[in-house]
Order: sequence, then structure tokens, then C-alpha cells
Amino acid sequence: MDVSLVTCLAGVSRTPNCVTWLDDEVLVHSYHHSLSLSRAVTHLDCDWTTVSSQLTLNSPTTITCLHSLQYPPAGGVSLLVTGHSNGSLSLWRIPRDCLEESCLLSSAHKCHASSVNSVQLSLTHRLLCATSCSASGVLLQVVSQHDFTVQCSLTVDTGGRVCLQADAVSVGETLFLSLALDDCRLHVFSVDTSSLSAAAGTDEQQQSEQKARRIYSSEACDDWIRAISSLVCRDGRVLLAAGSQDSTVRLFTLRRLAQSGWVVEPESVLSGHTDKVFSVQLVQREADLLLLLSASLDRTLILWHCDGGGGGGCWEDRVRMGDIGGNDLGLFGARVSPGCSMLAAYSYTGSLSCWRSGGGGQWTQAVVSSGHFRPVTGLAWDSATGCLFSCGKDMLTRVYSRVRIGGLEVWQEVGRPQVHGYELSDVTTFPGSPGYLASAGDEKVVRAFSCTHNFASCLQSFTGVSGRLPSVHPASVPSLGLSNKSLSSPEGDSGDSRLVFNGQSSCFSNAFLSEHTLWAEQSKLYGHGNELFCLAASHGEPYLLASACKASSPETAAIILWSVGKCSDLSATSLVASYESHTLTVTQLAFSPDDRYLLSGSRDRAFSLFSVHRDPPSLTLLAKTEHHRRIIWGVAWFPDCTHFVTGSRDKSVVIWGVVQSEGSVATERVTSHSFQSGVTAVDVTSHAEGCSDIGNCVIAVGLESGGILLLSYSEAGGISVLHELSSNLIHCSDVNRLKLFTDETSEQLLLASASNDTSVKIFKLTR
Repeated sequence: MDVSLVTCLAGVSRTPNCVTWLDDEVLVHSYHHSLSLSRAVTHLDCDWTTVSSQLTLNSPTTITCLHSLQYPPAGGVSLLVTGHSNGSLSLWRIPRDCLEESCLLSSAHKCHASSVNSVQLSLTHRLLCATSCSASGVLLQVVSQHDFTVQCSLTVDTGGRVCLQADAVSVGETLFLSLALDDCRLHVFSVDTSSLSAAAGTDEQQQSEQKARRIYSSEACDDWIRAISSLVCRDGRVLLAAGSQDSTVRLFTLRRLAQSGWVVEPESVLSGHTDKVFSVQLVQREADLLLLLSASLDRTLILWHCDGGGGGGCWEDRVRMGDIGGNDLGLFGARVSPGCSMLAAYSYTGSLSCWRSGGGGQWTQAVVSSGHFRPVTGLAWDSATGCLFSCGKDMLTRVYSRVRIGGLEVWQEVGRPQVHGYELSDVTTFPGSPGYLASAGDEKVVRAFSCTHNFASCLQSFTGVSGRLPSVHPASVPSLGLSNKSLSSPEGDSGDSRLVFNGQSSCFSNAFLSEHTLWAEQSKLYGHGNELFCLAASHGEPYLLASACKASSPETAAIILWSVGKCSDLSATSLVASYESHTLTVTQLAFSPDDRYLLSGSRDRAFSLFSVHRDPPSLTLLAKTEHHRRIIWGVAWFPDCTHFVTGSRDKSVVIWGVVQSEGSVATERVTSHSFQSGVTAVDVTSHAEGCSDIGNCVIAVGLESGGILLLSYSEAGGISVLHELSSNLIHCSDVNRLKLFTDETSEQLLLASASNDTSVKIFKLTR
């Protein structure tokens, strides 16, 4: 079986300096322990640009910052250095024309005892510069040009001050190091790189005795400096830009004087933002044109122009971009591509945005794949529309769909049904009834939703999904409220519809998704005494819904059954009864495909099998089995409705059969398989639509280590491994959910996975 990554949907890390362009097409951003490499494609037939993830690279620890440059300068290979939360650095080699050949060169650079907050790589003198979130100073390292091992190091003493940001630039044999310390000042140091290079020529790594010389300290700003950028201009000057939490950007010029050496002079103060500035970048586009990109928590980024090369020229804010309004918390970083044709920015909530230059100072927003910025806890496919729903601890429920733009098909976030105030734990759809879902979160309420006219219009316009979807009035979240209220009158609906039917790429922006694609809440279901943990819906009308909450006693671990009936009347959902079986939290629930049985797995290491009755709705406990030695994290049914699989933290999956004899029902163990890590998620589907033979099924298993394996079963050979995903395809943390789906339109078998590493990955399986 062959497995290929279709897309990786993940938000950007919530730290500065986590996005960079390798060229005008390849964008890299970090999330958790991983790097996501995306390629920008411009479609000439519709003049749209898409930026979609094509590859992920996993690292040993959490990535906190990154920096890239071309190597060699005129070649097609980029070097990327990443800083990590354990104080180490990693070096990556990325061929931009063939991203699949990207590899990790070195991960042995240990430079600080605490998290790295900025990193710079200069190939001129083979220098690595890294700063940390402690008062231990700034570390300069000379690395080997071949294997990038450290040959010499120099610590720049900051006088016990914490370094918030740093930037380095080389002029001849002198390295200028600009530091933003916690005294609200910009400090510039000079380092003679010739002595460092001489010390690096020895066989053993050594600590240089040279000291960095402080040549300038600016006047104190009103608040901390959080961003620095340096640029060597073509006239020989060095230009420094510093963005501060006082909402200003300060510019300094570093000049060489004939007799007194280098001096630093303040040049300008740019006041265009209304909140903290967390990112600045200087670029020289032409001989007489300088650009400065600044991003702020006021949700805007500004592209400043200076004609005349900065020598006495005036800085003007020519272009402003970003989200005006909305509920986002502002921009955390921004980068312009080397050719100045693309811009990328990301917010505090992890959403990524890109713009493409259309000439004449016009910028067009691109369609960018993004995702959650905290662990993803729930997944559900909608079989009627082919949409994928996810929810997570970022308090959002998102919906993804395949979107055709030009001649390319990409997976894109097309809606946010729920923007909540509590962390979400699970989500489920109602098979056969598109446009309806139920969610569970860290509250004692199950919430049921139906899609609105705005979302239905957007989905049908961009995906071509046919079929009847609910068409209720647009929804909004009132101030200090948690419920998505449907507006009593469709005011503003025509404006939203025009935006959708015009086919503008802004319909995929973070602001549009948050404000115009909310679903209307139709029902609140009260009954649990603790926070919800999982839920599941039956496969056909009249629908039933089962839910369970966090528990430490049999009473609170009871499963509640809800009678939904028809989704068109979710407000009529009623509580049937609660059923005690487990003693600790129920971790997953699953109805059999024919809705005859309900299966539950629990933290008490047991699973329970219930018989489902329709008229009237009720459950009957048939069997409770304690076989596993650790928590059962996953349960799933085979298509034949008489076999199911359980996955446990005891590093095993077990296939069970439902046996009927003399009017009673019991479960019997069929076979099992063990792994190197605990099992945290399982799912099952058939290769062929309508085939119920368990020997023709694929069993997907997710591990505590982030690994994913595909298994098959035969009576003769038991469980065998069909495919184990490679290290760059898997997650780098616990796999929380796996969901297999057969797309009838494209006849593809898809696997969606959700993880604590904040990502949702979609794979295509071919046999």
C-alpha cells in the first residue's frame, strides 16, 4: 500500500520569527516540533494564488524560531536553522525545486540552557548567532562548512540583561550584532571575525578569548524592543530597524568614519501602528528603493517605502494590509519574499495569511492552508459533502473541503462553525444529513448546530458540492456569550452573498471565516455533571446521540443517550436516559454501521457493548470486558457490524467478535497485535464500497509517539502491517483521532489524523 501526504493543516507557532520565505514560491513555517513547507502557485486562468503545504519535517523538540538563506547564494538549495525550546539549534538542507529531498544536517548544537528566541546564520564567516530567554548572554558559533559542527564559540556578555531579540550583519571582517535587551534599549556590538576564523582552524572546539565591543546604546524606548532587522545598503551603510512595544519603529544608520571607525546615528521614528510591533524586515529592492515591512498586534502590516536609498529619503507607508475588525489578537510576524513578490504574515492565534504583488503597488490576498494552533482533539467526516470537521483546544471547530482553483485541487478551511469560549474535546456529524453537527467541550453541555445560508453558498460556490443543505439566517456570537445566535432577520446577508458569489479569495481569510461562516446553534443538551469528553451519532434516522463526560465514579461515568429524531428539528432533541457501566472517563463511543450496537472504551481499561433499541430509544448492556492492562483510547467497528477493534496504551490493538448464542450476546477475542508505543487512536474501513468482509478492510492505528500504521487482517495470518508511515509523514506527538473515508466522487481512500502537535493531516491511500 502506498501512502502520500495530501496536505498538512496547522497554525503557526505562537512565537515571533516562525515564518520565512526560501524564495518567491516556497514558504516555511513552524508548528510544535515540525516545519511545514508550502509552495505558492499562481493560477493565470483566474489570477489567484494558492499556498498549500506539501511536506513536513519533524524535529526532536519544539521549534521556537527559524532563519533561512540560500547556499550557495546563486544555487537552488536553502539552508534553514531552527532554534528550539531546549536551547539547541538544528540545521536543515532544503532543495527548493525538490522539497521531498529536504533533510536534517545537524541537530547537535546546544547553545543555551533555556529556550532560543532568535537565531541568525551567516555563511560569509560561517557564523551562527543565537539568543535565549535567559540572562546567559548571546552565543556566536563558527561552524564547519562541510558538516556544520561547531569549531569555535564566543559569548557576548549582556550584563545580566535578558536578550529579547538579536540580528547580525557582516561588513568585511567585522560582524555587527544588534541586541534588544530588557532595558528597552538597542545595543550594537562589533566582533572581529578574523580572530574567530583563526581560532576555528584548530582541531578541537574552543572558547574564543576575544570580547565583543559595545559601540552604541540607544536612548530608552517607552517599552521593550521586540523586533530587529539589519541591512547592508549598496552605498556601504548599514541600516538598522527596531520595532517596539510602544507601537513605533525606529531606524538607525551605521556609518564608517575615516578616523573614528564606525558610528551609529538615529535616523527616523515611524509611527503608523496603534499597538505593539512584533516584526520588522528591511529589504533593498532596487538601487534607490528601500522597503521596510512591519507587523503589529493592531492586526495590520505596513510596507514602508524610501526612495533615494535611504540617504536622506523620506519613509512613507505606501501599503497597508491585514484584518480590520474581527476577533483576532493581531499579527505576530511577517516576512517578504526575496524577490518582493509575496508577503506572509501570521497572527497570535496561528492563522497564516499571504499576499501577492500585482504590480503598481497592488497586493492580492492568496488562498492559504492553515489550521489549529493548539492540540486537535476531534475529527469527523461528512460523507455527503466530503468535508472534514475538526475541533481542538484552541476553542474552534473548523471545516475543511477540497477546493478547485484553476486547474489545481487543494484542501482549504472553508468555515468555522463554532468559535467558543471553552476548549473543545470532540465533534460528530450526522451521516446522511449534511450541514448538521454536534460538539462537546470543557463544559457540561452538548451543543448541536446547523449550517447557515452564508456557509452553504460559500461551500457550493467554491467546491461545487450539490445537495440540499440547511439555509438558516447568518449567526453571530453576542458579547459575553457562548452561543452562536441565528439572526432573526437576514440583514447583511445579501452583502455576504455578493462576496461569496464574486469568488474573491478574501472569502478564505481569517476575518471572513470567523465572522461569516459561523453555524447557528439549534440546541443545548443538559444532563452531564462534569465537562464533556466524547460523543457519537448513529448512522441513520431517527438519529440517536451518545455522550460521556470526565469522570472518577460510576455515576459521573454514565453514558447519556439522546433522541434526536430528524436533524431538521434539532431543537426537539430530548434526553432518553443515562447508563452506568464504567468507573472512569469514557474515552470514545462508536455506533455500529447498522446502529444495532453501541461500543464504549474507558480509562478503567474496559470496554462495554450495548444493544441499541429504537422504539422506544434505549440501551441494554450486553457485555463488559476487561482485557487491556492500560487505558483504552480508541474503539472502532468493522463494516460487517460483528467485529470491532480496541486500542490501548498497553501498546496493543485487539480484534473482537460479537458472538450470539442461546439468546445472549458476548464478545470473544479474535487476535491482537503489539507495537513499540502506546495506541491512542484506531479506525477501520473497507477497501471496496459495500464490502463487509473484514479481510478486505484497512485498520489505521495511531500511536503515542505520533506514528501511524496501516494494518490488515486475515484468518490465516492474523494481523499484518500493510504500511508504516515514514518519519516525515507522521506526527511528532500523540495521535488523538484517526478517521478513514472513502470519497465516492474521486474514488479515493483518505485518512485524516489529528494530533497534540496541533496539526490535521490528510493522506491518500492507494493499493
